[in-house]
Amino acid sequence: MEIVIAIFIINFVKDEMDLQTVFSFFFKPALFLFILLSFLQIATASYGDVQGVDRILGPFGSPTTLAGFLHLFIALTFYYYEGNHSYRFWTLLVIQYVLLIYTGSVATILANVAYIFLVGYKQRWIRLKVFYRIFPLVTAVTIVAVVVKIESILSRLSVIFNLKNFELAQGSSLKWRWDAWVSYLSLLDNSFINWVFGLGVGTQRFILHPDYPN
Repeated sequence: MEIVIAIFIINFVKDEMDLQTVFSFFFKPALFLFILLSFLQIATASYGDVQGVDRILGPFGSPTTLAGFLHLFIALTFYYYEGNHSYRFWTLLVIQYVLLIYTGSVATILANVAYIFLVGYKQRWIRLKVFYRIFPLVTAVTIVAVVVKIESILSRLSVIFNLKNFELAQGSSLKWRWDAWVSYLSLLDNSFINWVFGLGVGTQRFILHPDYPN
């Protein structure tokens, strides 16, 4: 399928208008199916305590995976509707952000905030009057959200690291990721080939084996 698409683009995409047509052909159905699956995920989901946070669990993958796709589709929505911020653009954007905030992890939400910052810098939002009208509102909402969720935030932080000495807790995802990288780098050894090409499929089975037998 990928080869067919590549040949199609090479043969028929001659200018930006052609590319926009191809993009529209794939983007709209994919976005529709994704939003549909997202709502099915929420409607059929249960919740589980994952490191101090009640995260949504469902039949279509983890919430981090779902939020990752949302991050991609939000970026594509900005691209597709550039210069045409109609009611459809704002409706799709609001739906996607509701899904992102509802299902995503803090990391994916912060990643999207960083993306929006880069878009704003590129589009020179700081020159727009609407920026100065919205900024106080966003700041106020953020402060209120932190105050309302302060117990959940502290609970989450206490799972990640010890709040007294700020050492990473043994069960935290940050400690797990750090140990994984250290173990993987040790497996690469001093081999130039390993550092360039990696160790191949299946390596994850051995990365944490010594310290994480289960």
